[in-house]
Amino acid sequence: MPGPIEQSTAFDAALQLHIQGQATEAETAYRDLLATAPDASRVHHLLGRLLHEQNRSSEAIESLRLSLEISPDDSQVINDLALVLQETGNLDESANCFQHLIDINPQDAQAWNNHGIVLKEMGHIERAISAFKKAAHLDAGHVDSRANLGNAYKSCEKLAEAETAYREALRINPASLHLYPRLAAVLRRRNRLDQASEIFAQWLSHDPDNPIAAHLHATCTPENVPARAAPAYVREVFDEFAATFDQHLQELDYQGPQLIGQALSACRLAESAPVDILDAGCGSGLCAHLLRPLANSLVGVDLSTQMLDRARQLELYDDLIEGDLVEVLRSRPSTFDLIVVTDTFGYFGDLEPALLAVQHALSPKGLLICTIELDQVHSDTAEGFRLMQSGRYCHTLIYVEASLAAAHLKANSITTGTLRREANGRVSCVVVTAQRAG
Repeated sequence: MPGPIEQSTAFDAALQLHIQGQATEAETAYRDLLATAPDASRVHHLLGRLLHEQNRSSEAIESLRLSLEISPDDSQVINDLALVLQETGNLDESANCFQHLIDINPQDAQAWNNHGIVLKEMGHIERAISAFKKAAHLDAGHVDSRANLGNAYKSCEKLAEAETAYREALRINPASLHLYPRLAAVLRRRNRLDQASEIFAQWLSHDPDNPIAAHLHATCTPENVPARAAPAYVREVFDEFAATFDQHLQELDYQGPQLIGQALSACRLAESAPVDILDAGCGSGLCAHLLRPLANSLVGVDLSTQMLDRARQLELYDDLIEGDLVEVLRSRPSTFDLIVVTDTFGYFGDLEPALLAVQHALSPKGLLICTIELDQVHSDTAEGFRLMQSGRYCHTLIYVEASLAAAHLKANSITTGTLRREANGRVSCVVVTAQRAG
């Protein structure tokens, strides 16, 4: 039962300030209430929520703990504390809180689901699977527990079980759009491309303008392969990926910047520095530290707002442009002494338009240095490029050489290297150094 303070006009006023987003005034009002009623559990709880909303997590945890000391079995407070502890990386304590919720109400499907999420983060996959199964058993319509069950099975390579869980989640709620790519990825891992294509088609039926669904659907069939990835696809993928991008590349042992660095050294560009440089498809700025010492001006271009925000934090670029690479190059005739393209051509099948734009933007003696992923399966495909299941393109060496020539670029050197590591081995690329022909 609420105490007198929770029934007061002052409490109602504080709560309204909170609801209306007047955080400073609401905090003052809550603290005034606690000054007169320090045992008001509900006020401690709401203050904890308010502090968490302001990203003041340690203070939020303190307030929520005070609330629990007064009302140890308040499920809402326990749940909120568990979530804040999880968010701040206190996984053991978070798991204990969710277990406390389960002890209070063993029929609480959401508590079982949340407990499973924390257990999975802790690396206790089998226990997490058991928790997700329990949540699904308790609530026949609980989509999240089935989706999380699929994620857990996928993480330990139990792909058949993951497929079943994802299909069950989508059966319950076909509008769970984030599950279509997960199910399709499992099907592709199981070499069931026809079924993966059907899943992408279902995704498109629910979200027909989704560029990711459209592009990945194209990876399942050799017919009507687009000449390049749609800019909207690239933008959306990397905006979603930006927060974990650098960490993910470390896990792949990504060598793009190192290969560019070796090519820069071989060209002895330091002897002609400073020069005007374009980092084309700059992403989070992985090559900026290599390019800045050589630069009179250093410009980066990328489609992703989120990636550019990360690059901006480096404070190494003179200008960062959000836009399509080809369009930006076409708008800057004879501007750059050096154009670096690190792994960006993986989103172009037909290289000629992009290389022509590079040729247009290079100064008369300017250099292009780029990496291009090699097709390690079909070295003699008729088109010279192939759209892979990853959504990226790879190219044959013969095609790369022909595309350079068609774009009036003369290759000074073409060397091979390892771009990154994937589950099925190392990914090979060519590192090209070229300049205007003639």
